[in-house]
Amino acid sequence: GFSPFSNGGSILVGRFASLIIKNTHFDASSAAGSGGAIFLSPYTNAIMYDSSFQHCISYVTSSCPGCGGGAIFASGNLALYQTIISDCSSYHVGGALVGDENSTIELVNSTIKSC
Repeated sequence: GFSPFSNGGSILVGRFASLIIKNTHFDASSAAGSGGAIFLSPYTNAIMYDSSFQHCISYVTSSCPGCGGGAIFASGNLALYQTIISDCSSYHVGGALVGDENSTIELVNSTIKSC
């Protein structure tokens, strides 16, 4: 997916929401803003199992301090289990993912490669 004017190229999760993703592949998702594939708003909870992100891009520029995350931008709680993030990029920060000051991020048996 592509979000030409906003965040989260494939999925944008609103405040106080939850997201569970299992056995899912994101390929070439992109956003003009943060979170090439997924944007997690404040106070969200997301768990991802056995999934992968490849070739995802955040096109946000340096005019947005702390923004980016080629695959994922998190402003909530994020847990990745056996998930692969590869060949993702950001025009600003966090080629793979960005967590802001409100986030808690846990990576378990996951791989981040060439980001």
